Amino acid sequence: YWNSNCYDVNSNFVNSIYPRLVTVKKRGIEVICVMGDIGSKANSFEMDSDDGIHFLGCGLNHNEPDDVVLIFTYNTESKHLSWQFHNLDSLVSVQQAHRIINLPENKISEFPGK
Repeated sequence: YWNSNCYDVNSNFVNSIYPRLVTVKKRGIEVICVMGDIGSKANSFEMDSDDGIHFLGCGLNHNEPDDVVLIFTYNTESKHLSWQFHNLDSLVSVQQAHRIINLPENKISEFPGK
């Protein structure tokens, strides 16, 4: 249970924060609300509210095989922000490839599996 003001039990996300997000959206600004630590409930969550606010969330659940992370990509030319959920384990191969690329030439033969 989230409470934004300890002195008022009626102060919650829907009453305190969401109306402010709607105000920003009405000014023509894309609003993305990123939620974290939802892994025990669902690996990923994506929906748009009736007001056009994007809600995204992901989380990890005890290193399950279907754990996902949210990766954002910003195109500076088009000024477009996009996102995708990626399997956490898929990032291991990307990290290993990055490590191989950045090794000095004389060290590549020492990399395990090379």
